[in-house]
Amino acid sequence: MSNEELYDRMRQQRMLREELRDKKKELEDMMRKEHALKQNSRNQDMQSDLISFSNKSDQFGLVLVYMHFYIFIYWVARSLNG
Repeated sequence: MSNEELYDRMRQQRMLREELRDKKKELEDMMRKEHALKQNSRNQDMQSDLISFSNKSDQFGLVLVYMHFYIFIYWVARSLNG
């Protein structure tokens, strides 16, 4: 093998390594973006679950307030009527 052939082969291998490095970087960027999208989606799901739970908790709390109010009114009315 001549020096020129050897040099051409080394140059070709270097170009292939650079191309491989670029493709690897592209793949890592794509995977990073996909992971970020999944994480964002998960966060949105958790937020909607928390909001849903919060709304249900607020409604449940409101029911408890009304129940306490009616029990109080009933107790006062019983106490007054003796």
